[in-house]
Amino acid sequence: MALEPGQLLQERYRIVALLGEGGMGAVYRAWDTRLNVAVALKEMRPQPGLDQATLAGLRDQFRQEATILARLNHPNLVRVTDFFEEGSNAYLVMDFVLGESLADKLLREGAQSEAQVVAWGRQLLDALAYCHAEGIIHRDIKPQNVIIHATGKAVLVDFGLVKLWNPNDPRTQTIMRGMGTPEYAPPEQYDTHSSHTDARSDLYSLGATLYHALTGQAPATATQRMAMPGAFKTPRAINGQISPSLEAIISRAMELQLDRRFPTAAAMTDALVSQRVAQPFPATIPAAVSPVYQPVSTPPPAPGVSGHSPLSVGNNSAAAMPGGRDAPPKKRLSPWVWIIGGLGVLILGASVVCGALFLIRGSGFFASPTEMPTATAVTRVNPTPLPELQTPTSRAPSPTVAPTEPELTTVPSAGAFQLTVANYSDYDVCYVQISASDSDSWGEDWLGEEDLIYSGDSRVFDVPAGTYDVKLSDCDDVVLATAWKISQDTTLDVGGMGLVSLHLINDSSDEICYVYISSTTADSWGDDWLGESESIDSGGGQRVFFFTPGTYDLLTQDCEGNDLVSEFEVDFQSDLDWTISD
Repeated sequence: MALEPGQLLQERYRIVALLGEGGMGAVYRAWDTRLNVAVALKEMRPQPGLDQATLAGLRDQFRQEATILARLNHPNLVRVTDFFEEGSNAYLVMDFVLGESLADKLLREGAQSEAQVVAWGRQLLDALAYCHAEGIIHRDIKPQNVIIHATGKAVLVDFGLVKLWNPNDPRTQTIMRGMGTPEYAPPEQYDTHSSHTDARSDLYSLGATLYHALTGQAPATATQRMAMPGAFKTPRAINGQISPSLEAIISRAMELQLDRRFPTAAAMTDALVSQRVAQPFPATIPAAVSPVYQPVSTPPPAPGVSGHSPLSVGNNSAAAMPGGRDAPPKKRLSPWVWIIGGLGVLILGASVVCGALFLIRGSGFFASPTEMPTATAVTRVNPTPLPELQTPTSRAPSPTVAPTEPELTTVPSAGAFQLTVANYSDYDVCYVQISASDSDSWGEDWLGEEDLIYSGDSRVFDVPAGTYDVKLSDCDDVVLATAWKISQDTTLDVGGMGLVSLHLINDSSDEICYVYISSTTADSWGDDWLGESESIDSGGGQRVFFFTPGTYDLLTQDCEGNDLVSEFEVDFQSDLDWTISD
């Protein structure tokens, strides 16, 4: 019997809606009342009429699946957080990934661009390389089991056919038996003994999934290909826009013979990386664009021209606002205003952090894009002292007017947590500074002197219990991302697939406290992209912002809300520099 909305399990998980169901169970969207986050609840609902021994075996397999998957920790894998039994059923609790399945996306949009498919392929291969290193084979990779987040990140879900695998031991253990879906299953997976599948079996399924994404059509099944070799159409026979090099990669991944495929996920990744692909076509820009502070996605392909081009469009002055556009609200007051006013006391404003720069909510299966998922990465490092660190960006005094941007909501910390830094930009992250929110300095660099987070890499930091602010900078101390008042598992991303960057350099004598980046078609400036607690120092302070390509108006203000420099109708189709001078 299906669970009803409002029903409470384990005095913790409140059912919100049924997301989908099949012969062996169902998946629900639920609300974790203890942590105040959305979760996906997978219910094992055996078919009626099974004997007690079979039921017990299925329950043991389901429990073992939870145990295995709970140890996986990767940004492109759905995370299992809990397992319990209630009544006659067993349940897995997973992150709720916002987005839609790749199958639904292909049904709606058809074939995807080559660059987009390569980006997803690299993400999924990284996840598979991690799984295979942990001795786990997915065995059911298909478009229905790939969720595309609203920001473009691909997440692999549904390990219902997961298989334990030891490359040094021919004996393997299938946790949930099944052959997968015919169009995406390799021929060896039809073996009822299941002893011939290994990591290369997942590569076949991924190749078939990428084939479908590139062509808009599912490939012929392995049995059809063996019985009628002519039934298999090459990708370019369906879509002539596919490059020969990518077709060769897909074809090798989908070889019927195991030993003719790529030997590892890393080998297939190397093949994808070595080929040149076109840039993805930019997404449509909505009428009013909110800042994309922390997108989670795949690194975009390298730009055709290295470096940044200077910003040379519009009037480089504090020009009058376009007609119908209101001036942004003032949110900071300089302490000197109070001194000049005769108060005679220097007001030391503590930073009030609303943290609109980053909001992480637990997330899982199919839903509208309204919140960001919790994600994790692979490598962990402990903080090491940096011999000499440049002066960090100063923290702005407390604002006197409430901000317009949404307030950061976090779960009160019950202990230590993890901070994941994922770098999807063309910059290298040199400095990761994690400082107690009530501290007036940024402290030491947690990466250490010799370590970097290169483009396409990620890193996990174990942070003691408490509330912290975070700043990420490149090797020239250019600020790339910040987060404020975090106290739970959080992912902080630099850049994102298909995004462009604005590198703002403040060579003026004024501290910049407000930066507005607003779509030219919008009738208001929108949110301040620096937020309440960040500013850009005068005399050389630098900050990078990432957002979707389009045409924007730009405005900077000092800490009293006075206009400094504005630019109008700037066409952002590539990365740009913007220098603010007196």
